[in-house]
Amino acid sequence: MAMANERHTYAREHLQWSFEAPASKASEYHLIDLTSGVSHGGFEALSGARQFAHERLWAWDIFHGNLRVEYHDPRKTSPAV
Repeated sequence: MAMANERHTYAREHLQWSFEAPASKASEYHLIDLTSGVSHGGFEALSGARQFAHERLWAWDIFHGNLRVEYHDPRKTSPAV
């Protein structure tokens, strides 16, 4: 019985480790395309994320950590709260 518990504990710890998302840097700005839901990764500067968004996207969100710093969606007049 002890062996079964050890295997179960090992498997649970291994699965938790396997499915954890890699930690993102809190200093990065993350750009989300609102029309497709695609994340365009992290940008080191807000200006870089804005430039990419203005040149290539129609609607977007820019986050810095969990804080939304910019929202642009011509389909809506204000962000959902």
